[in-house]
Amino acid sequence: MLLLTAIVSLLWIIAPVAGSAVAVKVCHSVLFKIDIADNSFIPALSTDYERRIVFKEPISDKALLGHVIRRELVSDEGQCRVKCYMEPSCVSINVGPMNQVTKTCDLNNATVDGSPGSTLKPKIGYLHLAVENHCHSDPCREKNALCQVGFTEKRYRCVCQEGYQGTHCNEDVDECTHNLHNCAPKMTCVNEYGSFFCKDSLSVIVCEGQTKEIRCESISKIRVLWANYGRLNPETCPHPSIRTINCRASASLNNVRKVCQDKTACTLKSNSGSFGGDPCGGTYKYLLVEYKCDD
Repeated sequence: MLLLTAIVSLLWIIAPVAGSAVAVKVCHSVLFKIDIADNSFIPALSTDYERRIVFKEPISDKALLGHVIRRELVSDEGQCRVKCYMEPSCVSINVGPMNQVTKTCDLNNATVDGSPGSTLKPKIGYLHLAVENHCHSDPCREKNALCQVGFTEKRYRCVCQEGYQGTHCNEDVDECTHNLHNCAPKMTCVNEYGSFFCKDSLSVIVCEGQTKEIRCESISKIRVLWANYGRLNPETCPHPSIRTINCRASASLNNVRKVCQDKTACTLKSNSGSFGGDPCGGTYKYLLVEYKCDD
């Protein structure tokens, strides 16, 4: 059976639209294999994605300063537009001097209408072009996510910080379940909203409304390391009433230490009254305690 590998070269199209603005659509290269025996198509590796941006009318003798991502050399304005397309965070360009054979192309991560403090400055011989900025309303502000223009049907996408996921980066990544943590083999990963921690201690979970005793053997004493009354994930003590997974009673650690610290045994109660009130109404909570037995 003979396999051929082919590469589709970069294809870019610049098409005029209303108002002399320009729509740019570029398809990245796609690596694929064709099975000659049965003429089937077998995807092997794809970097194919589509970004659609629309440039507004050029502004002569102006430039946006202080927001340059990268500076390139080009022969004309069209090349600069394509380079902006290829840089996902580019939303405007400065290109010039226009009377020179080789021109400077500044790729900017801001537009005048979308970034506080961004203003155009005089720059003779240059053109400034901005794209329609669908990140202007800051739709990715959740968890300091990065907004990039021209992707998806909404014409933007949110690039999440580590630990978060989802369309607007407001969903937790469970590093423990998906083995994305760096805990040592003898340590246990504990997931938190937006993060995780590694523990080498004992732990106990008490679902809301229940009680549980913890006890150290012999003459060892309980040393409470960490505690939270609330909810940090949907899996622990599952229940239909879960409105949030970022719920923490601020008095958790102090209150558990009052009950258990330096004792051989103690009884933990999981209810709002034991922690100074309800930290998240309408959500079924649990008490999670990490502790050691020290001699």
